[in-house]
Amino acid sequence: LKAIEEDVDMDSMTDLFMTLGAVAAVSNGTTRIVNIANQRVKECNRIEAMVLELKKCGVECKELETGIEVTGNPQLRQRKTPENPVYID
Repeated sequence: LKAIEEDVDMDSMTDLFMTLGAVAAVSNGTTRIVNIANQRVKECNRIEAMVLELKKCGVECKELETGIEVTGNPQLRQRKTPENPVYID
């Protein structure tokens, strides 16, 4: 799985950025998703939340002014369970 080398402008489909972020997390290379600033004012700051949760899985990522940058960790495709699973009672 190869990262998308050019910026991915998701202005017309911002709600899908989390799906692309999850795929980018297991790809080879770095993917930059831009023009999703409106995701900061949903029920929570979704960009911040995505960065926080991906980092818990060992993915290098950072917030951008209008998006997120994700450097994939292909080894995650081999993982069966998270190192720090979250359980909901």
